[in-house]
Amino acid sequence: MMFDFSSMIREFGVPLEIKQQTGKDAGSYSDAGEGVPNTGSTTVKVNEPLVPPKPSMSFTYTDGGSVNTFDADWYSEQPGIAVGTIVMDLRTGQNYQVADATDYVGYSTVTIYHLKAVTSYATTV
Repeated sequence: MMFDFSSMIREFGVPLEIKQQTGKDAGSYSDAGEGVPNTGSTTVKVNEPLVPPKPSMSFTYTDGGSVNTFDADWYSEQPGIAVGTIVMDLRTGQNYQVADATDYVGYSTVTIYHLKAVTSYATTV
């Protein structure tokens, strides 16, 4: 059974901009035969929920006993967003970086991406 969260995503969505790197798996070769990585990116705009996690859900434990904290959770119907992808809340201008994900796509339409706030973000032109 597949759980469809589309109506909730639309109802609680906020405007977000996702900047995905396209250079990790694509590239070309120069005339000299040297590999030239593709450093491009694509930008996608969506309206999906971005919520601060509850205090009891804002961290995860790792095997070594350390704690990872997250600044927001993004409930998305966009599968396969890479760790490190930049997500901007267009209402506030705050940039976040995908730090981890919980994939529910096997039985729902949602992936929850755990985000860390970034204070500066350099763009490549």
